[in-house]
Amino acid sequence: MLFYGIIVLVILVVLGSSSKWARGLRGENEFGQRAGAVMSDNWSLEVIAEAGSRSEPRQTFTKTVHPTTWGVRLLFVALSIVVYFYVLPTFDDPDVSGGMVTYATEIKWVLLASMAYAAAYIWAFEITLDGHELQAMSGFFRTKTYDLRSLEEVTENGPYEWKLYFEGRAPVRVMKSVVGAQSLRQHLAEVMQTNRMNHAGAARS
Repeated sequence: MLFYGIIVLVILVVLGSSSKWARGLRGENEFGQRAGAVMSDNWSLEVIAEAGSRSEPRQTFTKTVHPTTWGVRLLFVALSIVVYFYVLPTFDDPDVSGGMVTYATEIKWVLLASMAYAAAYIWAFEITLDGHELQAMSGFFRTKTYDLRSLEEVTENGPYEWKLYFEGRAPVRVMKSVVGAQSLRQHLAEVMQTNRMNHAGAARS
């Protein structure tokens, strides 16, 4: 019993820790390092999702807005078509779904609801920079504001996400398939470098 308790404790520490070794165990890569192709080196789902990322983000007087790319939206539409026409019908076939055919209607409704949620999230998501503030939408469709002066680290959390670590706050997951991703990546890297220099200067004084 104690052995299993230790294992659970280790797992919780790895999942909750923001240390570099723990991020590596979770599969997070260094900021700017490509997560790796999903289909092939030259034609991956990641590359499709990034289509449109080199366009210029929307600019206002003080804000820079980075909405999701047309590539990730098109990718989701294509995957939704596959699910709707090829995956959902299999739940009505006893030879394919087995005992799940009894719950075919419920399963299909759950999948449809999940697809609708994902579509709304992908279309609505955007990252906004406003001076020292970064605003991003959470999974509950609430826009949250973060102080970039407290940004400590950014990692590549798989092919489609960045994970932002702010001092005193829980890690933030944001989609990286956004318009102007290159300039946003560069800006975040510069912010991290500036914050580290400021922290080092404060430690010496």
